[in-house]
Amino acid sequence: MNSEAKFTIAPNPNQGELSIDLDQVYDSINISIYNSLGQRVQQKNFDKTSYIHLKLNIPTGVYFMQITTDQGNKKTLRMIRN
Repeated sequence: MNSEAKFTIAPNPNQGELSIDLDQVYDSINISIYNSLGQRVQQKNFDKTSYIHLKLNIPTGVYFMQITTDQGNKKTLRMIRN
């Protein structure tokens, strides 16, 4: 497992849409978004990609985005939805 995988999200804060730039092409990516209570509020899977454009169906607030790859890489990023 590569625990040093580089994932970046932009813009942050965002207006309901954002881009996720991954460090390489992954066969499978799972994006889960959690609110401040730890409840999952959105989830989406993507196949064979190194770039994701994501539309958020969540109200304004602070969230945590967990990105998990097919290779076991996992990263959690703080995200603000304006």
